[in-house]
Amino acid sequence: MANTIFGRLNFSYDTSKFGSGFYVSQNASNTLNTFPSDVQNWQKQEIANGTISISNYFKNPVATISNGISANTTLIKNFCLNNTLITFPSNFAEARNLANTANNLLIQILDFKLHTDNMSRLGTSTSNTEAVVDTANIPNYDIAMSQGQELVRLLYQTESVQNTSPILGCFTSLFINTELTSNNSIVSNDYILLTNSYNGSTSNISNSAMITIRNHLETVNTLMYTQRTVDWDFFKKQKQILDDYYFVSRFNSVGNTESYLIKNYIGTDFLKNNL
Repeated sequence: MANTIFGRLNFSYDTSKFGSGFYVSQNASNTLNTFPSDVQNWQKQEIANGTISISNYFKNPVATISNGISANTTLIKNFCLNNTLITFPSNFAEARNLANTANNLLIQILDFKLHTDNMSRLGTSTSNTEAVVDTANIPNYDIAMSQGQELVRLLYQTESVQNTSPILGCFTSLFINTELTSNNSIVSNDYILLTNSYNGSTSNISNSAMITIRNHLETVNTLMYTQRTVDWDFFKKQKQILDDYYFVSRFNSVGNTESYLIKNYIGTDFLKNNL
């Protein structure tokens, strides 16, 4: 038998104890019948099954490539840390620098992944160190979408802006799959270069080649950091503009007592002239 929404309640109490209070009155039934159903059949079944999972509805479009970069970066890091003094007898210091750069990138990838999960409606995580410090200004899908829609309306009404940049400005990190894929190919080739330099005991890779690899990793780090913080900064601007809007719009409905105080005691000439 198919699951039902009512069945999820698992109600088994002796209903005779409720008396007439158990049944919906005719007036209540008539009122309920006036409400149109906004639940489609597939939605009804989802609710009845009680197994709704966000991942069945939303996906992070840059998750796969982020994981790929993370995997290749980890390989580079581990290669550089494997018996560094023996593997890199002439440039072990640069090998350690490269391993450190790889580790920094892995941290950045995690931060980027958390952010893009948030913006893909998969979570509202703020475990990133910066986010913990400034939690109120870290965007997620629901808040950024709500603020953005309000801003679209405001900009259309005030300045005839007719585009969705007030929304999508918080979601730019979801649109860089091409750039990430290109950089992942470079990082992958860098690992191949490292392994090809290894004869089973030592690596003959040059210092300049290792510096080039380090630069490549730093480029990816910068890309992910910049795109993530661009989204964060845009979210803050969304919020600041709407806060200003809510502040000035309150003067559209000033009551008698408030008007009296403003006009006679606390209002500046600027405010009084604009009321």
